[in-house]
Amino acid sequence: MKSKTVTLILYILGGYHFATGIMAYFLTNFFYDNFTAHTGPLNSHFLADVGAAYLTAGAALLMGAFVAKWRVPFAVSALMFLGLHSLIHITEMVTGKLSSQQAVSDVVTVILPAAFVALMIFLTLKMAKKEADAD
Repeated sequence: MKSKTVTLILYILGGYHFATGIMAYFLTNFFYDNFTAHTGPLNSHFLADVGAAYLTAGAALLMGAFVAKWRVPFAVSALMFLGLHSLIHITEMVTGKLSSQQAVSDVVTVILPAAFVALMIFLTLKMAKKEADAD
């Protein structure tokens, strides 16, 4: 995979997570009604906290896409939230706390995006090693 492809994917992932953060932080009721109502009663403060985490992760991915030499540190910082958040959803799936429809939704909206961030980190490190070995 080429560096330009990784950059594009990071822009897409960064935009996706930043947009999610905007919804959770600024449009809390909309976010709750459309994405998290199955988790229990509305807690606006908690959803704003989640929104702040998504905004931070999205911004880090966008910065990593924009400045290639900072790509890995920014993407790793984003992955700290996104990966741990994914583990919560995986645990809920494994323990049967989610309907099959919600599990599919979680795979698409939470788990796969985090996995793609991890893959972009891996590919960036692999490309950097290949360049270093060529020198």
